[in-house]
This record gives sequence, C-alpha cells and structure tokens, in this order.
Amino acid sequence: MEQFKRLDDLTLPDSRWTAWVLVDATTGAARPYTISDYYATIAEIEVVVRAPDDIREHFQTAKHLMMYAWYVYRFGVVAEMHAYASLEYALRTRFDLAGTSKPSSLRRLLRRAIEEGLLTDANFPSYQRKTVPAIVTGNDVLDANLAARLERNETQSRVALLEHAIPELRNMFAHGSFTLWRGSPDVLRVVAEAINQLF
Repeated sequence: MEQFKRLDDLTLPDSRWTAWVLVDATTGAARPYTISDYYATIAEIEVVVRAPDDIREHFQTAKHLMMYAWYVYRFGVVAEMHAYASLEYALRTRFDLAGTSKPSSLRRLLRRAIEEGLLTDANFPSYQRKTVPAIVTGNDVLDANLAARLERNETQSRVALLEHAIPELRNMFAHGSFTLWRGSPDVLRVVAEAINQLF
C-alpha cells in the first residue's frame, strides 16, 4: 500500500518518474527525464481565451493536478478525471444546459457535438501527429488497443471512438477504480483541443 508522504519528502519526485529517460533521436544519447521536461509538456497545453473564464479555470486545475503528479504519481489519473469533468462542463455550457433539471450524459453530449460538426478529426492537432499508437484519447494504454480498430476500419473517425472511450474512462474513475497508469499530459491535450473546438 502506498504510504502518505513524509513532510521532508513532499518536494521529492515520485520514484516512478526516475525510470524515465529522454533519448536524442539523432545521437541516441539518453538523459534523465526532468521536472523541467514534464513542466514544459504540460505548460504548452492551453484552452483558448474565447472559452469562458470559468471553464478555462476549471481546466487549469487539471493541469495543476497533472503537474503535481510529479510528486504524487496517482495524481495523474485524478488529473485525467478532472480534465474529463472540464470537457463535460464545456459541453454543457456550449449547449446552454447549465442548471437543467435532467442533464444529458457525457456520451450524449459528445455525440451531439460530433453530429453538429463541432468536434471533427480535422480540428484535433493531436490527431494529425504521426504517433504509435495513434492518438485518440491521449491515454497510452487505451490508444494502443484502439489503434487496431483504426487499422481495421480506415473509415472510422477518431472522434467516433472518442465518443465512447472518454465516458468509459470518466465513469471508471468516477465510480471508483484501483486502476493506475502513468497519467498522461496527452489526455489533457486531447481534452483541451476538444474544448477549443466548442468555442
């Protein structure tokens, strides 16, 4: 069982980060992955200024949680959960559903955004990057499994997969799970790109 960090250890990186290295593609030289590398990756993820301030601030909390996963590894999945909540908040705001007595589910909101052309593969910069596995959700574990579906069905859009994957991931966390993986800034990037398309 994971122990509560001692006061003297609060500012030490979680030991699970010390195994990561960055490899120079040209020289092959490896160096330790640092907090500066991690910070730079998270800092560049932004929700556009035309989005409402409260949504931008909500998403900033996900970024802070992801940043502090450097110190508490499990904060990564908490950051992902908060990012999904930011996306749902943005969808409800976009469709003017705040305060309705019977709110739509996240899956229905995503489907509506896709059907109305608000979310498209072409407007996700992450989807244009050549990565293995192909980015759909930003979650390395899930995307590795979705890649085979994309290869088998070249006509299937990534947003169609996203419509199903994001609610499943969100629900897994919301209803309690012991699942742990490396929280991915790419999840925040995909969520930010989705929010940016809504406004």
